[in-house]
Amino acid sequence: ELQTREALTFDNQINVYDFLKEVFNNNSNILHPNKLRFKSPQKAIYLTINYALIAESISEIIHNKVRFANSDTDLIVNISAEDSKCTISFENTGPVIPEEKLLRLAKPFELGQEHYDKYTGLGLALISIIMKLHHGRLKIENTLNGVKTSLIFE
Repeated sequence: ELQTREALTFDNQINVYDFLKEVFNNNSNILHPNKLRFKSPQKAIYLTINYALIAESISEIIHNKVRFANSDTDLIVNISAEDSKCTISFENTGPVIPEEKLLRLAKPFELGQEHYDKYTGLGLALISIIMKLHHGRLKIENTLNGVKTSLIFE
């Protein structure tokens, strides 16, 4: 159970595309804008979220994608909506994660790859909790060329 000093509010209705652009601008120091490709429907998609929690979650995903991707890869961000579900996925080329680790990756202190740095493996676990607070889920899967991370709002 997540406990906070203040009540969490989920009253920020955002245009998903505009919100993502803003979050990416705030992270332009680690991801060059020329390395970013958006796939979005013509129609605007709106979500009601806790702005700070989802912005921080997306920033964590960006950092992971840059840290573990091939250096020459683009980050492909796909926004899709179907019925009452909205999915925001982040995909790039890089090493895949072994299936046995992939299943545990959103658990605290799990690391997808061996690395010896300040990172603890809590980022994806926190995103998973944040998505549950938004009645959604975090999905991480291997693709033919790398790893895709999706935030699914249901």
